[in-house]
Amino acid sequence: RAGQTDPCGGLRMALSDVPYPAGVYDRGAAARYFAKRPVEVARRVVEIAVLAAPLLLAARWDRFQGTHLQNQEVRAAQLAQTLSSLGPSFIKVGQSLSVRSDFLPRAYTRALESLQDRVAPFDPSQTLRLLQEGLSVSPAELKKMLPDLSSEPVAAASIGQVYRGRLADGRLVAVKVQRPGVAQQIACDLHILTLLVPRLQTLQMFAGVLDVDALVDEWGAGFVNELDYCKEAGHGTRFLATLEKSGLAGSVTAPQVVPEASSRTVLTTTWIDGIPIDEAPRADAGRLAGLALTAYL
Repeated sequence: RAGQTDPCGGLRMALSDVPYPAGVYDRGAAARYFAKRPVEVARRVVEIAVLAAPLLLAARWDRFQGTHLQNQEVRAAQLAQTLSSLGPSFIKVGQSLSVRSDFLPRAYTRALESLQDRVAPFDPSQTLRLLQEGLSVSPAELKKMLPDLSSEPVAAASIGQVYRGRLADGRLVAVKVQRPGVAQQIACDLHILTLLVPRLQTLQMFAGVLDVDALVDEWGAGFVNELDYCKEAGHGTRFLATLEKSGLAGSVTAPQVVPEASSRTVLTTTWIDGIPIDEAPRADAGRLAGLALTAYL
């Protein structure tokens, strides 16, 4: 173990023969990596083309018929479904676009908002294997570390899903497990997007974007950062430490990271019950919004 200063308890996998050896987004490194894997890239391009074809053909037909405005709601829902079926990378793109009402029609941002919290989970039968690999432990060691773990996820997102568990010392915890193969797929998809930038610039939905190339790089940097749960653990630990030094410690909190049960692909934190802020009683909304803003600043 690396000691208490490491939010992942020293469990950091060596990065070799991966698209991003430095652990950060680098389109040049990814280009060199995938230049040696043309079959993988071609297979993914075909998969994307097949899944996206119905939407693209329908949109072109709308343009030809002059019905693109009246069919916006239908096409927006179709776009959200297509991005969801294309996997984590495109779900993340959809999530990013859902808040960009500055260049997307409201029908599209509203449909893409569904990608924020309605993502299909991966097969939970893979979870124990992913935990063992991510934490570098044997089945017996995992059982000792986490004697109780829910059989089904309590939440699913584009990059991982969360289980409710209990540590050997009795603490309730949330265990976030990264989707299998997600890092490789996101890297491949980002590489393909960089190759498609000239085409993307001609699409109506990107008409308000001055530099699509820079936008793809911005997405890439954000997506790759999210793949390293050690970074997320570090952010959470620093946030709690900052709260302790502020006057908000009694009003605002965050889950504590459990370093010995965390790694680049597994993040374990203490369990906190709560509700989304938009579901809070109306009378408390103003006070809670003020607290959230103060904590953010």
